[in-house]
Amino acid sequence: MIEVHKTSDLLPGIDHQTYFEYSHQAISTILQASGVVEIRTNRGLVDSPQLGLIKVWQSLPDWAKFAESSERQKLESELLKFAMNIVIIIMGTSPVLPEPLRPEK
Repeated sequence: MIEVHKTSDLLPGIDHQTYFEYSHQAISTILQASGVVEIRTNRGLVDSPQLGLIKVWQSLPDWAKFAESSERQKLESELLKFAMNIVIIIMGTSPVLPEPLRPEK
């Protein structure tokens, strides 16, 4: 599995209701893509970045297929109406710690 982390800041003065509607439509579109395992959203608690989106994919080819799709191109174009400082990082499993560790309870 891979994780695609996207962070951004909202542009000043945007219509938050319109952004909220865009976000729900974008998430719905992504959830329909082949190979999506889960989507998580976060908000920055201190300054920038203000927004975080983590998409977990079965494989890099699954993400690449979506990344090249017209659906994603449209979503990215629309996002530019609401956000700036957009950063995308693609992360794979580390050989140092291939499985998550959790404290014993």
